[in-house]
Amino acid sequence: MILKWQSVLLFCTFCLLGGCGGGDYKAFEKRMKDFVEPKGLQEWAVAILRTHQVGYEIPKSEWPSFLTVTNGPSSAWIAGWTTVKERAVFVAWGNGFGHTGLIVGEKTFVITEEDLNSPVVQWIPGVYFVPKPGAFLNQ
Repeated sequence: MILKWQSVLLFCTFCLLGGCGGGDYKAFEKRMKDFVEPKGLQEWAVAILRTHQVGYEIPKSEWPSFLTVTNGPSSAWIAGWTTVKERAVFVAWGNGFGHTGLIVGEKTFVITEEDLNSPVVQWIPGVYFVPKPGAFLNQ
């Protein structure tokens, strides 16, 4: 039987090693801006959008190396929304305690807070930060 203090210690160890929650959004945004060239990210995403449909989960072997430098995403897939005409690639970082991510589409791709029922922050035309956990679930 695990005692209460052992449970707390185990949980704290998990949080230190794996991270608790989607992490601090501002730190995530800074890390992306420090290590990721948004136009290169967009070129990668657009190439995938041209050859795959909504629901396609992008294998890690197809992720560009600059994404893995950022402490690697947890998943990436092609998303579609009922309120948005175009598809986009959603790249998520996080774990079971929360996510944050990027939505990447063509230069003409536009998504709003109303489309996701969650805040979005435009990085460059067609590339958006999604600071709130769970926003991508409203696909």
